[in-house]
Amino acid sequence: MSSNRLLGVALGLALTATSLLAPGVSQASPATSSASPTAPSAGGGHARAERALARVDSLLGVRSTRARMTAAPARGRDATLALRRLATLRSELTGADRARADAYFKRPSANKVECTTVCVHWTTSGSDKVNPRDNDGNGLPDYVDSVLDITEHVRDSFATAGYRTPLADGSKGGSALLDVYLLNLGGQGVYGYCTTDGRARRAVAPAYCAFDNDFSSREFPTNSPIENLQVTAAHEYFHAVQFAYDYNEDPWFLEATAAWVEDELYPDVDDNVQYLRSSQLEKPGASMDRFGGSWHYGQWIFFRFLSEQFPDVTGELPSIVREAWELADANPGEPDEYSIDAISDAVAARGTTLTDVFAAYAAGNRHPGTTYEEGAALRYPTAPVAQVAVLSPSKPTRSFDVSLKHLASGTLQTYPTSAMTGGWEVTIDLDMPALARGSAAVINVSPVADGPAEQFKVQLDSAGDASVTLPYDFDAVDYIDVTLSNVGISYACNKGTAFSCGGKSKDDGLTSSVTFTASRG
Repeated sequence: MSSNRLLGVALGLALTATSLLAPGVSQASPATSSASPTAPSAGGGHARAERALARVDSLLGVRSTRARMTAAPARGRDATLALRRLATLRSELTGADRARADAYFKRPSANKVECTTVCVHWTTSGSDKVNPRDNDGNGLPDYVDSVLDITEHVRDSFATAGYRTPLADGSKGGSALLDVYLLNLGGQGVYGYCTTDGRARRAVAPAYCAFDNDFSSREFPTNSPIENLQVTAAHEYFHAVQFAYDYNEDPWFLEATAAWVEDELYPDVDDNVQYLRSSQLEKPGASMDRFGGSWHYGQWIFFRFLSEQFPDVTGELPSIVREAWELADANPGEPDEYSIDAISDAVAARGTTLTDVFAAYAAGNRHPGTTYEEGAALRYPTAPVAQVAVLSPSKPTRSFDVSLKHLASGTLQTYPTSAMTGGWEVTIDLDMPALARGSAAVINVSPVADGPAEQFKVQLDSAGDASVTLPYDFDAVDYIDVTLSNVGISYACNKGTAFSCGGKSKDDGLTSSVTFTASRG
């Protein structure tokens, strides 16, 4: 046994020998800045706090045996950010509600601990106990060995990729190392979480984490126990890293990038593919930066698009996402940009714009099998068409008005009828909001014959207008997609919304007009 591990055992003897309790986090007092979203204002705070407490109760509260047996595990049950929300609102609670919330703010206890570059805490009795099996005879349960090995690999991967190390928590948990507690979370539908028990006097905070104590196939029927441990460790440890940049960062950005990194570190597990059902591959007309349900998890696909478009790596991780987090960094003297601004500036540093990148992403989602490296093999869903214009010699013109939310898209499709042969063309007239509002359009022409589609960005003028004429013969053209994007990123911030900077978009509902006119050339 290593000297570090002997130290861990010694530390464990100093801990109270009780069963692991509900997760803990002390009240956080988020710092504010001119860029990052602030904590909720006092008005209506009690009602928000009650909702936050109810959310944590639903995730981590005591349940009946039957409820624990039938709960469906999914990281879409976001315990990490539910706890963060309750931490920021706890002071609004009184009486029994405050006492119930305080129970969640006590760090779990255990009668065993082992430390290397991280500390793993577990118990040998009660519902949270870890299987004592020790096949290698090293004095540690095999599951604890796995947690240590996997979490160390995750830690080292982030370090070599240039990410900031999670902040030290002093002597909490027995040392300054990051602590991982093993709890029976699966029966509550939770894989794991990270939270903080330090008062977030600044915009950053230390963290500790909790993982399920066995990832039993009875509670987690998808993937093997080790695979579920791998992606949970990657996802949750990244939250601890994020807290060292900005504890108060936009929640969609926290979760989307944490879901993204699972597949970067453990590409063979593919657990995050389940969230594509709640992504812009399925619902391109919904705003990318919304936090709610499992939507924020599904937006990992945007960061996969980014990392495939900008594939340079530091260590084993694409650099572009780290660069965005460095721009979101809220430590003193750092940029402290909110999520979308940080992403936009990271892209701009690569010589392009978020408008161009998002427009290519939205158009690419119409054919994910060729857009993404794993799109065909894993059968990524295809973004649907919003409207179809079928043109014919007798009805050669169709017009549409399309209203788009911010950071969203819609595709119009047209195709010729069999009567349109011998030199037909189609003219596509676009009247979109001004370029300064984030308007973009991409056209994809799919041929009848085998061969690649032709895709190009429409050159809009400053007013958002353009006219494009293309071949439209039935024998040559299968269909034409026109993907319109609203990449408006102007917000009135700190309005208590579920979007970037907690703001209200100034670009929602912008309307574009598109007219298709067929004619014989």
